[in-house]
Amino acid sequence: MTCVHEDSKQVVHTQGYYEMPAHVTRYLKWGTSPYGFAPTWIALPEAHKLSLLQKQMDVLAEKAANPPILAPASLEGEIGVGALDITYVNDIDPNRSPREWATSGRYDIGQDRIAEKKKTIQEIMHGDLFRLFAQIDRTMTATEATLREAEKVMQFSPTFSALTSEYLDPKLMRIFGILWRQGKMPTPPEELMMLVGGEGVPLPNVAYNNRISLAIKAKTNTSYAEYMAIQQPLVELDPSILDNMDSDTQFRDGWRNAGLPEDGLRSEIDVEETRAARAEAQAQQAQMEQAAQGASIAKDVSAANGGQLPEEMMG
Repeated sequence: MTCVHEDSKQVVHTQGYYEMPAHVTRYLKWGTSPYGFAPTWIALPEAHKLSLLQKQMDVLAEKAANPPILAPASLEGEIGVGALDITYVNDIDPNRSPREWATSGRYDIGQDRIAEKKKTIQEIMHGDLFRLFAQIDRTMTATEATLREAEKVMQFSPTFSALTSEYLDPKLMRIFGILWRQGKMPTPPEELMMLVGGEGVPLPNVAYNNRISLAIKAKTNTSYAEYMAIQQPLVELDPSILDNMDSDTQFRDGWRNAGLPEDGLRSEIDVEETRAARAEAQAQQAQMEQAAQGASIAKDVSAANGGQLPEEMMG
């Protein structure tokens, strides 16, 4: 915010931020509301059920360790429950002996239900996706790993897109702006300064090369390869349909989507210079071949005319 004196047009006070200083992301939007919610909200019902199951299993385990005792009333106060305690009973009537009671709970069923609830919560929290990245290299080939990653990560793609656009991109732009204003960034090329009238530099584009972003980008490359395979019969019938494509952009984007190093790509200016030099060399070669062909024709005509060239060829 800037306050300007109305008469003198002088700036008297300035406050605020060049960029938004606070950055918040949303896992998913809450309907049409601008607010969002975390995956824990989805997992909350399952977490309550899991907590209840854990309490029930604790009760069952406690009963197994310290089972309830069924005993005749005549033995009240005479039953030992310690490890070495002795309880004396009448041998004539063994049914009057103390015994465990109501300890037939199924611990295994409870454990199975707990495992199911945990699995559901882990799926909601995308735990299988991160386990995939940790284990996939040991169990699959590189091609299978790429396809598997792309398949799994597309379920996470909307959330990752929100994370980058709402949180990571603005934060990185904020950091860049602070460093630029403090003079800690290197001097930019003149080409960038010309783009903004020589007064500053445009904000940089952010590229992410973590495994999730690369898996999402790999899906783009896979879709492109599948599309080109479908169109191959049409290309063979009419190669001119490839004129609809920007092959250079597609190649460079595919290179980056595959996570290959940026220094492996030549600059667009270098590519243009290489192509211009190649075209010039091809033109010179064509001229030389044309001159050689003309000399050969003249030699053949001269031999046919007894060593004399026709007047039109001499001109």
